[in-house]
Amino acid sequence: MTSQLRVAIALSGFHRVHRGAENALLAIASELQNQGVDVTLFGGGPRPGTKAEASNQPRYVSLPTRSRVDLEHLPTPRALVPDAMAWEDLLFSAKLLKAFQPGSFDATMTCAYPWTSWALRSASRLRPRTARPAHVFVTENGDWPAFSNDREFRLFSCDGLVCTNPEYFERNAEHWNATLIPNGVDPERFAHSNTLRKRLGLDPTVPVVLMVSAIAANKRVAEGIRAVASLEGVTLVVAGDGPDRTEVDALGSALLGERYHRLTIPLDEMPSLYRSANVVLHLALDESFGNVYIESLASGVPLVGPDLAHTRWIFGEDALLIDTGEISSIASALQRVIDGSWSLPSGAVERCVERFSWESIGRQYREFLVQVVERRRS
Repeated sequence: MTSQLRVAIALSGFHRVHRGAENALLAIASELQNQGVDVTLFGGGPRPGTKAEASNQPRYVSLPTRSRVDLEHLPTPRALVPDAMAWEDLLFSAKLLKAFQPGSFDATMTCAYPWTSWALRSASRLRPRTARPAHVFVTENGDWPAFSNDREFRLFSCDGLVCTNPEYFERNAEHWNATLIPNGVDPERFAHSNTLRKRLGLDPTVPVVLMVSAIAANKRVAEGIRAVASLEGVTLVVAGDGPDRTEVDALGSALLGERYHRLTIPLDEMPSLYRSANVVLHLALDESFGNVYIESLASGVPLVGPDLAHTRWIFGEDALLIDTGEISSIASALQRVIDGSWSLPSGAVERCVERFSWESIGRQYREFLVQVVERRRS
């Protein structure tokens, strides 16, 4: 392309929640901007402060809507609005449909389906096909829209599909213009950070297990609590929030007492939180990628996680991957890291930086966006 690429990226949780999908797309947007792409973000959170606006950051259009936490009491019929996140997506997309000007962009991108995807595509339906923005869908929240023929997924379409793990790519490459691009990490942020133990009131001599996760059933935080409860003198810190917070907190208090801590902290303090742990534990079996994997690696903190095809693709030998079906197996693996019988292999951090730096990931996104736009116009 001879002119500057103009890209709109939309997600209701931007600048409101600090979860994997939001953090990843914000990082991708910033790196695309650094590489000469003209990026505009549409999100449901407030506009960033003047410091962010003064730097070389994407433009941000705030479309305030009620947060998913405030919407958890609403009815959730199975179709179209199965949970609070879908309600948030629906309310946000109504504002997006009014604010979005398709003629101002060459491409759009989101990981939210159905409502945000439909809004981005519907806004340009009256334009000639070759004049419509190319639409790119990223599988941050799963690849069900791309392969399922059930319910609203039958209406899914895109001009480019970014698959965040090899399984997704293999499943969808024959049906869509697909590419395999993992998430990334900022090595500078995670390499130079200090522990938060003193501020959090954690004894510097006590082993700390850290779980960075949404508090939802598929993240299996309860299993992590039960595993740590079997280890004498070990503290569990859970960083995250979600719909199962009441049940998880009750279990943590019952089994661990003062050894259980759950918190939410600003995104820029996450590197210091990783540095506060002896070992990171992640138990979800259905991650589209898992930012916690490479963030723990970049921090130089060992991780215990499930032995799956996509975790082996990310880590190789640089994590303690196990069968997490038994609580005793999880506890045993954590103990191996805590007592030093398993440690992070030499060169693990360097391998992570080489494969997953945002600079490299942003370059791959830019190349794919250019290809998708040119293909759309041909």
